[in-house]
Amino acid sequence: MILSEHIEDCEHAHIQCKILDFLAREGPLAKNPSSYIRFIYNRVNLEKAVIRAAAVSALAAYAHKVPSLRPSIVLLLRKCLNDSDDEVRERAFFYLSVLGETEGISEEISTLSSSGEQKEAELGEIRNILFDADEVIDIDALEQ
Repeated sequence: MILSEHIEDCEHAHIQCKILDFLAREGPLAKNPSSYIRFIYNRVNLEKAVIRAAAVSALAAYAHKVPSLRPSIVLLLRKCLNDSDDEVRERAFFYLSVLGETEGISEEISTLSSSGEQKEAELGEIRNILFDADEVIDIDALEQ
């Protein structure tokens, strides 16, 4: 439990990834493996991409080794499908596939990828920047 508390305050990504790997191997063998899930999932919400990806792998290890936790962890892995980082999304999708929990994912992904007003606002902003620029950019000047 001390290591899982240590990752809450650790600023070194390499150490956090090592601890997550250790928790993925040894945590499911503990008397109460569910007590570690909160610490691991907090890494998905609070850290940079490399740590989030390691946390997704650790969650999948718990889902594989502790059948009683599997339904809850599958829900957490499904939430990772809309992460901003490709690696995190791909790991979540991969582990859901390995666990045989891909039913309904294609609908979920299509819903996430077309998330309405926010996506339209972002696209509109990008269009404004690209196409409605007040200044004309001289490409020849950029090459010099």
